[in-house]
Amino acid sequence: MNRRILPDLDDEHRWAFSRTQHGSNLVVNVALTNWRPLAKLGITACHYFTDRDLGIYCNIREPMRVGGRATPLDPDRPIVLTFYIGFPSKGPAREQAVRARQKLLNTSFTSFEHQIRELLTDMLGRHGFNARRDVAGIVLNRWGHSYVVPEPGFFFGLDGQPPISAVMSRPHGRIAFAHSEMAGIQTWEDAARYGEQAADHALATAF
Repeated sequence: MNRRILPDLDDEHRWAFSRTQHGSNLVVNVALTNWRPLAKLGITACHYFTDRDLGIYCNIREPMRVGGRATPLDPDRPIVLTFYIGFPSKGPAREQAVRARQKLLNTSFTSFEHQIRELLTDMLGRHGFNARRDVAGIVLNRWGHSYVVPEPGFFFGLDGQPPISAVMSRPHGRIAFAHSEMAGIQTWEDAARYGEQAADHALATAF
């Protein structure tokens, strides 16, 4: 966006901002009437491997604490199980990002729902899971441009070029950039760190 809205942006910044690729993620929240099958395995999260192209891990979030009270983490009570699905593939980062976005946006909810139910059955069916009985609902959150995908040259430079991340973090006149993407992954800590740097720059150039 920066290279689109800043008409006087220098060529080096334009180059750096044009080199950032964003992957796509599908976050699936499955409302379960209970999570006894997981409790039988002694887990609340797992890292799995499948040829279904449906991500690599899922977890049960700790229940919210409100006013000093917390809902018991009870396998006989309803819970939300969250899946994180990134659609990785082979090839250059730019091509991977396009393929992942196409798959994310072109696959119907019904198709994803059936795939998730089948995956859960494969994983937990032998431990008593029944999709028809135990799944109360499924919500899909489609993130078309979710996380930056650092390509070669992002951190250390390539072919004599400076690191993409270093150029992105340089101020442009009085304008400072505070994107967490400059760290190579979006986290709260990096957003706060770059936000603080940008605020310091703004204060230093304001007067």
